[in-house]
Amino acid sequence: MGSFSQRGHGLFFAAFFSWMVFSSSPGEAQSILTERLDNFWPGPVTRYDASDEAVHREVLGPLFFRQTRQQDEVSGLRPIFLRRTFHESDKQGDYLFYPLFTREMREDYTEWNYLLVGNYRRHQRQPDEEAQRQTTIFPVYFRGTGPREEDQYLGIFPIAGRVPNQLFHNEAAWVAFPFYTRLRSGEVNTYYTPFPFVRTRRGPETRGFEIWPLFGRTVTTDQSRDTYALWPLIYDRKTFSENEGEVSLHGHSRGFLPFYSHHDDPDLKDRNWVWPFFGYTESQDPEFREVRYFWPFSVQRRGETHYTNRWAPFYTYSERPQRVQRWVMWPFYRQRFTTERGNLLQTKTQFLYFLYWDVKQEDPRNPEAGTARKTHLWPFYSHWDNAAGTTQNQFFSPLEVFFPRNQVIRDKYSPLFAIYRSTHNEAEEYRSRQFLFQLLTYERKADDWDFQVGPVLQLQREEGSHGVSLLRGLLSFDRQEGHRILWIPFGGKKDSEEK
Repeated sequence: MGSFSQRGHGLFFAAFFSWMVFSSSPGEAQSILTERLDNFWPGPVTRYDASDEAVHREVLGPLFFRQTRQQDEVSGLRPIFLRRTFHESDKQGDYLFYPLFTREMREDYTEWNYLLVGNYRRHQRQPDEEAQRQTTIFPVYFRGTGPREEDQYLGIFPIAGRVPNQLFHNEAAWVAFPFYTRLRSGEVNTYYTPFPFVRTRRGPETRGFEIWPLFGRTVTTDQSRDTYALWPLIYDRKTFSENEGEVSLHGHSRGFLPFYSHHDDPDLKDRNWVWPFFGYTESQDPEFREVRYFWPFSVQRRGETHYTNRWAPFYTYSERPQRVQRWVMWPFYRQRFTTERGNLLQTKTQFLYFLYWDVKQEDPRNPEAGTARKTHLWPFYSHWDNAAGTTQNQFFSPLEVFFPRNQVIRDKYSPLFAIYRSTHNEAEEYRSRQFLFQLLTYERKADDWDFQVGPVLQLQREEGSHGVSLLRGLLSFDRQEGHRILWIPFGGKKDSEEK
């Protein structure tokens, strides 16, 4: 933590906020630790690493910002714009009023998304060929161009069009929708004339006809036969399997809802009365027996790897491979234990889903590795512990619990609510406190510490010497450096030693 008495006081008069945010070079992957801090709040608040590179800068509180991290660099103007650039790849993302307008780019690929309904993609498969382009304004306009025949399509809904690999099918086509529509899945085409009432299915081994929801029948040779009436109340479905050239019945489902339904196959037997309230299931793979009394409130399941004891909403306990879950007075209290990636044990505790949300992760085989933890007390508080000696805290935190894996929201919106943040790194003996969007900052490393109130006041202890500074050194006193008035030094131990 360098001496404040010799820092460039001319920065205090700099008013070019955008330059202050965007002028620092990206640099290499940086530590989160702050070696030096310059606080000119509400102007630039800049944090430097051990190599004296600016790794985090904010202007006007959290509004203008730029931060260099281990994998990427982010910069922008909250809450309007954010740019994210990755160090070890050509990937870049731009986010304007996220999630309304986004752009993600690589050397051979660009994708735009706008207003949650518009999409544009450009993919350069080969350097020497025309790029593939796709434009969508859902659900009205679909357009594709490219060097290959399958890249070229046009659809204007509801007039006419043909669109491949969208709308949950391999191909969709329509003319004067809903009067004529064709949906293709694999080699089976379903024709609607009109949609969704009259359906005809055609494929190499498939034939079917339906007048939905009155009745329908579809047959796939040697595979299945489906029949229904008054969908979904009455249905009959049979599946077949082939063994040594002989086709035999494999599974049979039949229902006359809500009175009765059943399903039978070699691995499963299921019966329901007054569906879905009463019934039982017997399974061979995995092996268990389940009995339902007024589902979903009372469910009892017993098996070698499956166990459920549910008396909702009062109490529920269930076990499955790699997961144990408990509910008490649903939806008030929930606890779940899961095993991830083979060995890691994750414990998740919730109260009213998100009001209290806590996740712990540890390796039972290696207790010395520590426990990683993430806790949210919505909307007031969030806590992070990476199990490697670093912890972080934040007040207020209304978004983190809803978007735990969305880094864009964490970078773009979360700091706007963070009136208090703290960081503690045990290995480096480092502590950091920020209050009122860094108007007040406190940094401590081992026995040295630094406290700043914007550019007005700075208190510091460094290498056993204490110092006080007003207005970034306009008036200051340091036992080692001596006094400064109008940034002009005089007195002090160093001057006496030199004499």
